[in-house]
Amino acid sequence: MPIKIISAGAGSGKTYRLTQEMVALLRGGTRASGIIATTFTSKAAAELHERVSTKLLEEGLTEQANDLSNALIGTVHGLGVKLLKRFAFEAGVSPQVDIMAPDVGTNEQVMAWIMDTYSMHVGSTVSSIVTGKPVGLGGSLG
Repeated sequence: MPIKIISAGAGSGKTYRLTQEMVALLRGGTRASGIIATTFTSKAAAELHERVSTKLLEEGLTEQANDLSNALIGTVHGLGVKLLKRFAFEAGVSPQVDIMAPDVGTNEQVMAWIMDTYSMHVGSTVSSIVTGKPVGLGGSLG
């Protein structure tokens, strides 16, 4: 199966384009389990899933809409965790993995604390260990 990369800036219609591409694939017989779509945020991933599902239902493709939960749609980090859980044995890791990010019930302050604790443990600042940290500690806006 070919790999298609769609790269575009904010507000350029990425979600619309991804929706059209995914619907075309599913309409053409591609199984949802054969689709991987990455986004920058969990919110964008949820919106993409909703848009594709809605479009499929509008076209009367109920079976494909129901099967959409088998597609891997999420952030790069989220998809990484899903793949690690699915292939934990082969990767030699525990299937009990998660992303240290605000969407696991934390906030910027907690993420900064986790980063600080880990950094103290290894003896140097490691800002890449978590996402969702304050901008002043290497986080990003949005």
